[in-house]
Amino acid sequence: MALVRGNVDRLREEVSRQSELKMDVMLVHYDSNHSRWQESANDTAWYARNVQFSAEMPGYKMKLAELNLYRNNTEGVNVSSYEWLWFLDEDADLSNVTLKELVAEARHSGSSIIGPAVLSPEVALAESRANSREELGCQPGTPQCLFAAPNRTCRYRHTNFVEVMFPLLTPGAFWAVMEGCADCLHEHTVWGLDKIWCSLVARMTNRSTDRVCAILDEVQVIHANYKTLKKWIGLAIQANDSTDVLSVNRVGENQTRMQHREDYQTAPAVLRCEAKR
Repeated sequence: MALVRGNVDRLREEVSRQSELKMDVMLVHYDSNHSRWQESANDTAWYARNVQFSAEMPGYKMKLAELNLYRNNTEGVNVSSYEWLWFLDEDADLSNVTLKELVAEARHSGSSIIGPAVLSPEVALAESRANSREELGCQPGTPQCLFAAPNRTCRYRHTNFVEVMFPLLTPGAFWAVMEGCADCLHEHTVWGLDKIWCSLVARMTNRSTDRVCAILDEVQVIHANYKTLKKWIGLAIQANDSTDVLSVNRVGENQTRMQHREDYQTAPAVLRCEAKR
């Protein structure tokens, strides 16, 4: 909660100084904690001032995006009125991010699905990143965690893969994903979506596959790596005693792979590196 508020406050302060920047905030309380944001008059006032849209329902991020944005369950949200939609996990630390740079780099890349480079707190605080790859502290099973780490020689990289943790999408890419991959948005997992959406969006929007996705190496989000209890433990309990979260995720990813063979990317790859300025 404190991290999310800090992120919003930081970005709001930047927007207040940049007339060309505008942003709306939507919070989806998947853990039924909306009331905690209204515990005092100050909390209520902060929420009313900073959060334009909200919802409270269980589920996973992109499934909730489908329900609240694509199916338009949240009154007043006009997805097409925005240049970018940024789908952030709750453990994104935006201390190193400015919206001005994010938007400028996203525009320059010409891509439709964009990920910032990702650091762990350990790497973010280190004087040098020349340490072991284990420092990135990736979530168990995430595809090649180092792929999202900043590349020292690139301004940004066009890729065939953008992780689902902190993606920035154009409205057109969002519609393409919702319409072309509804069966990727499983009830308990979104694994596999990020391995097909670059190719799928390119195909559905008649774009070249080598420019649709990009990682912005000069825009770096710190991944605080919260393992939310309800997300990591509750699901295993709901499934059965012999099933853990990873196995549920892998079943979902395999279903996505089988249903979208032509778009599924078996391994992340850099297609082009834009050299640093």
